Amino acid sequence: RDQVRSFDRVPLATASIAQVHRATMADGQQVVLKVQRPDIERVIRSDLHILRFLLGRMMTSFPELENFDPIGVLDEFERSILGELDFVKEARSLRRFRKNFEDYPYVRFPEVHERFTTERVLCMEFLDGVNIRKARAQGFDMKQIGDRYLRVAYDMLFEHGYFHGDLHPGNVLVLDGGVLGVLDCGMTGTLTREMKDQIIGITFALRQGDHRTVARLFYQLAIKEKRVDYAAFERDVTEVMERHWQLESMADMNLGSFFMDIAQRALGHRVRASPSFTMMYKGMITTEGLAKSLI
Repeated sequence: RDQVRSFDRVPLATASIAQVHRATMADGQQVVLKVQRPDIERVIRSDLHILRFLLGRMMTSFPELENFDPIGVLDEFERSILGELDFVKEARSLRRFRKNFEDYPYVRFPEVHERFTTERVLCMEFLDGVNIRKARAQGFDMKQIGDRYLRVAYDMLFEHGYFHGDLHPGNVLVLDGGVLGVLDCGMTGTLTREMKDQIIGITFALRQGDHRTVARLFYQLAIKEKRVDYAAFERDVTEVMERHWQLESMADMNLGSFFMDIAQRALGHRVRASPSFTMMYKGMITTEGLAKSLI
């Protein structure tokens, strides 16, 4: 307490898990404190227990739901949401992003103040900027901002293999000079070199209209828990591909929605995308949607 000169009780931002407050340290440094809501872990675990109970009852009444592996989906959600409760883990993510992007002059991740960070309180550097949605009104070059945003998002995926799972507008600021400030790094995913290569392979196959290769590569990436009728799986992939891709420009295609549609259709064949890929697909949908709205 004696290290904090002032604390703004009105939060800068609020969410279901935590609130973010601005503060001034004893040395005059401006910081933000991400403070976990009291008793939120107990509430979340209770809700997860209720969901698991209801899901079990539903599967007893409708055994055909097993084809969509709802227990596996809930397990992945539980791992993700409980992981976000550990702010020490988020601090590690911030350090990793800062290291990965240390040579990028147009993006900043807040520095963590380790001494004041615990599992339930995260103390970070204050980044003074405007929400990316409001940057146009402040006179920023939105084509430049959009290009930088896409470069950061896709370098996370295909260069570093470690990515922010929720790059929505509320988590991206524009600082002086058009520098992007990225916040809220509690949800992250990892892609191995093999995973990155296969995603790139799918993209090239899409460009060629090669549905067989798209189906094969997605199948190789996925988790298979039972014998699969591969011919039926390939037909469904072809149908999804034809709905999204008309051999026009790749720029007109929303890759995130395409991958998500394939993942959802594949569940009917007991073929399930890994948690990292599911997060990647959702992240791509958010990234592409925001980038297109900026330009």
